[in-house]
Amino acid sequence: MATQPLLHGKDEEEDVEADEAFNNVEEEQQQLLPRCGTGGGASFWRCCLNLSNVISGIGTLSVPYALAQGGWLSLALFAVVGAVCLYTGGLIDRCMRADRSVRSYPDIGHLAFGAHGRTAIGAVMHVELYLIAISFLILEGDNLDKLLPGTAVEILGCQLRGKQLFVL
Repeated sequence: MATQPLLHGKDEEEDVEADEAFNNVEEEQQQLLPRCGTGGGASFWRCCLNLSNVISGIGTLSVPYALAQGGWLSLALFAVVGAVCLYTGGLIDRCMRADRSVRSYPDIGHLAFGAHGRTAIGAVMHVELYLIAISFLILEGDNLDKLLPGTAVEILGCQLRGKQLFVL
């Protein structure tokens, strides 16, 4: 066993001065950071804005890759998709202006197809939300597998590795 310290050359006075300087830096950082529980948290609308920024950012980052894989024809496809979205947005606007009670997609389904339309559109909306959550899990599983290759964990005799581990 070693009886001498591994690091030499510091007196106790220097250690005390270093501790005081460290504490001063911590106090300054505490003044800069917002305090929790004092009304500085994010509101519902700020959370919605942050979520839309994240989703938009993912889409923005994937466009160059999609263009590289699709070539010049993919630009025309993007324009067609944009035109279809503009047209359907106009149709939805017309439906909502025709009947002021329309506030959601299931309401439009009810207006167009009755009670069965409301049920079908509601089911499609719920399945879409479920699949979006699954796609984000798969996206993050792929990214984490590339960041941490070869990671494996054994749980109850079953070994999980790679994408399956991170998605789980």
